[in-house]
Amino acid sequence: MKGFKIKELSISDTPISLVLLDFNQVETLHEYQLLFETCFGKRSNIDESLFDWLNNGAPYYANLNFAFVDQSTQQIIAAYGLQLGDSFLHGKIMKYALCTNVMTHPDFGGKGLFVEIGKEALAYAKSKGVSFCFGVPNEKAVKGHLKVGWNLVNEIHFFQREFSEIETPDISNDEVIPGYLDTITDAELFSFYTDKYDLYFMRTRSWLKWRYSKPYSKYINFGIDNASERGFMVLKEFIDTKTGIRKLHIVDFGYNNLNCLSKLLDHSVFMAKAKNSHILNLWHYALNQKETDLLLSKSFKMTGEKNSIIIHTLGEKLSLPEKNWHVTLYDNDVY
Repeated sequence: MKGFKIKELSISDTPISLVLLDFNQVETLHEYQLLFETCFGKRSNIDESLFDWLNNGAPYYANLNFAFVDQSTQQIIAAYGLQLGDSFLHGKIMKYALCTNVMTHPDFGGKGLFVEIGKEALAYAKSKGVSFCFGVPNEKAVKGHLKVGWNLVNEIHFFQREFSEIETPDISNDEVIPGYLDTITDAELFSFYTDKYDLYFMRTRSWLKWRYSKPYSKYINFGIDNASERGFMVLKEFIDTKTGIRKLHIVDFGYNNLNCLSKLLDHSVFMAKAKNSHILNLWHYALNQKETDLLLSKSFKMTGEKNSIIIHTLGEKLSLPEKNWHVTLYDNDVY
């Protein structure tokens, strides 16, 4: 058995079981990876260690990973992942779940498994006190999610700054503290968000420590802490092996005022030049106008690359704010 059997059902005359997967079992991890590779192809930065990190290492809540298992072969034929955490919405802490992946074995496509496992997974999440689910799917998957009952609520865009090969670094700001996230408290982290955003996903020291221990990923964190300015930024190094393009992603940030954010962005530019990066970019919610204006003033440009944001409410009716969301790559970059 690959986990806890929730129920038995039949789809298109195929008897299947809905199972809550147990990723502490090596066999389950291995079979899950094989399904991922069958659906999406092999990737050099994805193996069993990444699925182990994602599902067995996250603090506070156990992830919910559902599967449809063919009862005759005991093969996993579809999967649906939900990563649980706490969110802050209009001053209230609410449990939410990030939809991390949905996949159906190609041999079982066209049988409605995508929709059915989504409905079953979300109903189970509701029974466990999850108030809403959040997702940033690829465009091919949006239609299927809408059939499950998700709502398309907005978009998030990439902003990027490009560099030539001949640019040299400016002088580093001596106020910048390398490894700053290792020195601050949870209360200090919360202070970067509570009075600034109407919706954000909670960070703690434990959560961040897990987040930047992701296999095959290299992160740099730094901060500023003086009498008037306090904040941090996390960068992720990335090389596109097909094109040779070197990128630095700004995957997360927090700050107490815009002057601090300006200095953090300046240092990220310094780091990009020092590492001979071609591109420095970040996911940014464009309706946060003050932050957007600052990015534009720093020669960042909004690219045509964007992702849809979908939300499925499970408990009380949610009144989502239009502006003042804090959503970064750290909130979704699990693969």
